[in-house]
Amino acid sequence: MEGVSELVLVFIFSLLGLIAAVRLRLPPIMGILLIGALVGPNALGWISNSEMVNSFSEIGAILLLFVIGIEFSINKIMKFGVRAILVAFLKITSVFVIVYETAILLGFNSFEALILGNIFAVTSTTLFTKLIKGTPEQNKEEINLMFAVLILEDIFSVFFLAVISSLPATSGIAVQEVLFSIVKSLAILVIVYFFLQKFVQAFFDYILKFKTEEMLVFASLSVCAIFAFLSSAIGLEASIGAFLAGSMMASLREFKKIEKTMLPFGLFFSSFFFLSIGMMVNFSSLLQDSLIIIILIGVSILAKFASISVSTYFLGYTSRAAVFSGLTMLTVGEFSLLIAKKSQLLMGFDIIGIVSVSVFISALISSFVIRKDYEVDEYITSSVPPKLKTIGRHVSRYINSVVVEFEPTGKFFRASMKQIQKMVLYAILLIIINGVLLLFENFISIFIPLDGWLFLARILIHLLISLGLLIKFFTAMDIVMSEFVEAFRKTNKKQVPLERRVIYDGVIVVLLLAAATLIPMGLAMLNLPQVIGSISLLFLLISIFYAWDAIKCANALVQKLSGRKQGYKQRAAKNKIMGHLVMFLNV
Repeated sequence: MEGVSELVLVFIFSLLGLIAAVRLRLPPIMGILLIGALVGPNALGWISNSEMVNSFSEIGAILLLFVIGIEFSINKIMKFGVRAILVAFLKITSVFVIVYETAILLGFNSFEALILGNIFAVTSTTLFTKLIKGTPEQNKEEINLMFAVLILEDIFSVFFLAVISSLPATSGIAVQEVLFSIVKSLAILVIVYFFLQKFVQAFFDYILKFKTEEMLVFASLSVCAIFAFLSSAIGLEASIGAFLAGSMMASLREFKKIEKTMLPFGLFFSSFFFLSIGMMVNFSSLLQDSLIIIILIGVSILAKFASISVSTYFLGYTSRAAVFSGLTMLTVGEFSLLIAKKSQLLMGFDIIGIVSVSVFISALISSFVIRKDYEVDEYITSSVPPKLKTIGRHVSRYINSVVVEFEPTGKFFRASMKQIQKMVLYAILLIIINGVLLLFENFISIFIPLDGWLFLARILIHLLISLGLLIKFFTAMDIVMSEFVEAFRKTNKKQVPLERRVIYDGVIVVLLLAAATLIPMGLAMLNLPQVIGSISLLFLLISIFYAWDAIKCANALVQKLSGRKQGYKQRAAKNKIMGHLVMFLNV
């Protein structure tokens, strides 16, 4: 009876939390989180069955991530591809670095600071949806861009959660264990996405023949349960499998029917999770960590707002749209709660309490300031000097024109996709043809010894075939690299003097190489994880593109100058002959 009575209390208090949130014009989840903290074992104690709390937490997390996975949309990522990647990258890295350094200054060790940095770097997809619902901007392009950014953040969070769930519950963690966890998690994601899609599609093709919504609901939940079990069986969080199950269904042909059937259950599913997390909050430990919580929330909110609004503005959006986008992305995410719960045994403090309070306060602040977006935009706009505004608009137009080139409708995207397909084809042909020849030669060598001139002929055949395919491969690569550089130059290469192009490319190469050298040094000085230093590889890669273009331009310049000298000599010789002819006629 005790379990039944507490189950009744769970539903009653969930309803009360929803009523309180609606009356206060707050997202429903905030009311559920708060009521859970009040009635849980660490406060009033009206719900004290820890086993029941843990069960609700696990089930709620699985169902919540399943619904989030169903909202996973490849189309949104493809539409805003480069823009979404840039905004997500700048936001996650900037918030992570700032929170990480702040945590170090507050006395946390490097591993604890790393966890906190990742926790505060992501935004809640569920709270974001609730905050923008009903606003005039909910259907605008910048909000769709933020949805694409949140999808990328969810992917990042799932991967990080997979790594955390693979770590042993000990204080000493070796680098090899972390690397093994990352490799294992990545392998699982690849296997699920690339090898199980057809199985899930065939399963739902069969289920839809019954044409009943009840069958579709139970089929969807069954797939969720199977994926959750498989994820748990291999040592990962069950909620990761649930997210992958949902994202699988988002790629099916019947996605709209599944989404329409399952999304109404979203709040019901998420209420279990947020209520159970609220029950784990310990108010006594929160009072001790109150200053730490205020500082972490403050720096994360400022970093999120600055990174989102600035990056959105420089991608061509208006200052009002950029400010509104920044104000909608201030909350701490539900993935943050999952990561906090999983890493609790690795921490020396109440990370669940800190993150739970951060979710509540950040959502409260966001729900208030989002209504003041016009005033915030006016204040920021009036504070920026006119000259800086003009520079900002010019930079914004330039960056927007460059980014357009990398989108599906852009010139670089269209040209490079064709050439990349050719490069892949030539590489495959190179491997297959040489492989077939080797097999044939090994078979022939059983009957005829392939030595002497036959061996030389064999090598010559391989070289000729490889040379022809390699020439085609590098020709296609040359086009891709040239178009890449041209996308940033934003002018017709025929109208730009070769001398200026060589100087331009040379300066860019020097700056990129300097950045690739200084970034690891800066990370070492800041005591940041060296894995972030992999960004320097991106600068090195881009520098190769510009170096390639500089060499091409220099070669063309030499040929042009040689042509001019040859022309001068020919004209001089012609003038000399004409001079002798005139002298002869005069004689």
